[in-house]
Amino acid sequence: MAVEGQMLPLERRQLHWTVIDRQPRLALEVGTWKGGGSTLQIVTALVANGGGHLHTCEPDKAFYEQACSVFRGGLLERYVTLHNKKSGEVIRELLEAGRVPDFLFFDGPEDPQVALDDINALSPHLPAGTTLMMHDWLSPESVKQRLIKPYLANSEEWCITNVLGPPHSVGLVTAVKLSAPSGVVAR
Repeated sequence: MAVEGQMLPLERRQLHWTVIDRQPRLALEVGTWKGGGSTLQIVTALVANGGGHLHTCEPDKAFYEQACSVFRGGLLERYVTLHNKKSGEVIRELLEAGRVPDFLFFDGPEDPQVALDDINALSPHLPAGTTLMMHDWLSPESVKQRLIKPYLANSEEWCITNVLGPPHSVGLVTAVKLSAPSGVVAR
């Protein structure tokens, strides 16, 4: 079965190797789409690590069902939970259950408020060392990063550590959280 994804080859490799390097226990992806791009890279890296779990959210039912068919019934299924919900709902549920991600991948809707709301909801809970990656960082056609760019650039809590750009990427940014909220132990 061919699995569709929207990431370019070097973007896929960088995401995959970043997950292997960071070894997250709990990853959160905003924007599953059909499951063959970033979702597959994160999950296969978790398998290579021998642990960790991805929660990924896709509010579009048709895309969600397509992604479910990619992961249903095999080894990869143990490493991923797919949600047919908006990211804000999934974030709220995870935090209410005391489950705090230590790896984030944002590639959600073309609504810049979503990424900003998501990081604002998560950031007070995230331990130092949490990695955030976001797709379409430099894309002139995309607006999803418009509000989170100044947030990260002006934040004392986050440090942008890498930006992959053209011709190999439409912009894949990596940022690391520098400080933990009080009472949270750094990784």
